[in-house]
Amino acid sequence: MTSSFTVSSVSKVFRRPSAKRHLWSKLLSPEPPQKIVALDQVSLTVPTGHWLGVIGPNGSGKSTLAKLLVGVMHPTSGGVQRTGKVVSVLGLGAGFHPYLTGHENLFLNGLVLGLTRKQIQDRYDEIVAFGELGEVMHTPIRFYSSGMR
Repeated sequence: MTSSFTVSSVSKVFRRPSAKRHLWSKLLSPEPPQKIVALDQVSLTVPTGHWLGVIGPNGSGKSTLAKLLVGVMHPTSGGVQRTGKVVSVLGLGAGFHPYLTGHENLFLNGLVLGLTRKQIQDRYDEIVAFGELGEVMHTPIRFYSSGMR
């Protein structure tokens, strides 16, 4: 069975909480959650029998769009219509601990793979640059998009 999709003015906004780690610092100087716009007024139609390829840098909304198309996630505004049977193959991020930061997960997974702390540290900047994650490396993985994971 084939499927078709219609995406009408879809937006998806996520909220990233403050990076403060201690409850007392959150209480003394609370910061509003940061809004992250993953998709902004996206519209498209994929008729039955056609294919759609989505290419873009990390954090550009590719995985968010895919989750909206299969119904795993709901848009903040706009709508998604689909016909036919839809199956999700979204399961990225295996092996990462959601409550650890990207920085902590990088070291944990490097050590599990047999690298020394020095080897990881020597390659740290290169790994972060490759993943395009510089600004979020000290944010827990659970706040990352699928593509970022």
